[in-house]
Amino acid sequence: HYRFQDTFDSRLSYQGLEEVYLITGNAGNGTRVALSTSEYKETVEGQKVTVELTSSGLARAEGLVKNADTWLVVRYNTVIKKEAKPGEHIENTVYLQYGGYEDSKDPNDPNHHDPNRPEEENPDKPYVYTSDIEVHKKDMDNGTDLAGAEFQLLDVSGQPIRIGKDGTVYTAAQNGYNAAEDYIMETGADGKARLH
Repeated sequence: HYRFQDTFDSRLSYQGLEEVYLITGNAGNGTRVALSTSEYKETVEGQKVTVELTSSGLARAEGLVKNADTWLVVRYNTVIKKEAKPGEHIENTVYLQYGGYEDSKDPNDPNHHDPNRPEEENPDKPYVYTSDIEVHKKDMDNGTDLAGAEFQLLDVSGQPIRIGKDGTVYTAAQNGYNAAEDYIMETGADGKARLH
């Protein structure tokens, strides 16, 4: 078997898989091989997500490994919960677990699957970093703080957005932010506005 397992910190909320694929050759610019949903299985138990290759996924991966180095890529989304404090890092534990092959029935063959042999693990500790953004508006001529300066944040498509105190990005018609004026932000007396 070939299994990817990630246990999330309680300050992270799992939002689901984005994609699962293989890369053969060079990890940075190798050939990308998409996996269909029948070639892997996703299981979510509380804060733990597991993605395991099915028999057809294993067959696809093993066919590629014979000819080139191959990487399994699992992409998914999480949201940082409001309990997280700005400026801290959130650690979660990721394991890549793999067991023996079942290609041979001969117990002397190194490819023989031995159910008593412990599975190998490749642990890693990725981090998620929280942030707090401060906008500081100053007069471009004399450098004085600009109190009451109005501004907007725009997404990549040019639409106004607003960031809530919990870090949620709000777009038009979401959570009470409907009109264009709802997206106008203003600096305080010190010329600063804090975006959480």
